[in-house]
Amino acid sequence: MRTSICVLCNGPLWRGKDSAKIPCCKTCRKSTPNEKLRKLGILRPLKNGDPKKSNQETKYKALPQLVCQWCKVSFKASTTIGHNYTGKFCSRTCSGQAHAKLWTDVWFPTCQLCKTIYATPKVNSFGCVDCLDKFDHNVKLFKREICRQNNIITISCATCTKIFKGNKRTKYCSKTCKNKKVRLKYYLCDVCEILCLGALNNRYCSPCRLKQNSLNFNQRGRAKTRLSGAKYEPIDRKQIYIRDKWICGICSDSIDPSFVWPHLMCASADHIVPLSKGGDHTYENVRASHWLCNSYRGDKVDFDLSLSISG
Repeated sequence: MRTSICVLCNGPLWRGKDSAKIPCCKTCRKSTPNEKLRKLGILRPLKNGDPKKSNQETKYKALPQLVCQWCKVSFKASTTIGHNYTGKFCSRTCSGQAHAKLWTDVWFPTCQLCKTIYATPKVNSFGCVDCLDKFDHNVKLFKREICRQNNIITISCATCTKIFKGNKRTKYCSKTCKNKKVRLKYYLCDVCEILCLGALNNRYCSPCRLKQNSLNFNQRGRAKTRLSGAKYEPIDRKQIYIRDKWICGICSDSIDPSFVWPHLMCASADHIVPLSKGGDHTYENVRASHWLCNSYRGDKVDFDLSLSISG
């Protein structure tokens, strides 16, 4: 390789592969900007100008003019993520000082959940410590509870017309009222053909349903006694309850007549000698009992309720 003189510093220039294109040393090439080298004729001028510079200028001109919230100085928002990306502060110093003041200043807001005044820095403006402890300081659940309470209004139940507090979309005061409204329908009784209001699967009115239940009870007794050859006579369960004075024959406690199925302590008829053991379906072999006691006993002959419950 042969040497020559640098155009800028008059120092030795090692002539290499690109010596004809750039007649200056490496030190001057690195320290001198490209614009100055183009003016001196060392570098070729760009045909369409500097595309990078033009893009940066257009981006900078398009940025909005903002005002710093701490020092009140106007500045342009940055295009990269940094201290002034959100457009609140002009520098990191202003951002740090503003956040430090937020934590040092104490104010007294009102809790959005329990409506009590509490002392806290401005950064924590959700609620008091007692309310946040209920949700384990989960701000998402806390805000959800606030939204739920804000939407609570006074509503009249669509079934029982009872006034209660609930959400805008609630129509019923309880699940019982909802089931009644949704599942009730008007139907004709299959026996007396009277218009009744009841559940979707109802076929009889209340008096006819009691008769039908006693018929079903007698039908089951007839079928079982026919197989075993025992005695059979039609039984009215209401007469059994009146005869036994509404006292359970298994636990010897009183039976409440107002309890109906599916209450566990409602009245039922129990065979003293079970039909599966060859017992008769007669008034002498039938007694009143609680439904729960009857189900505990099953088809046992020698049965002790206290031993069954304790076991």
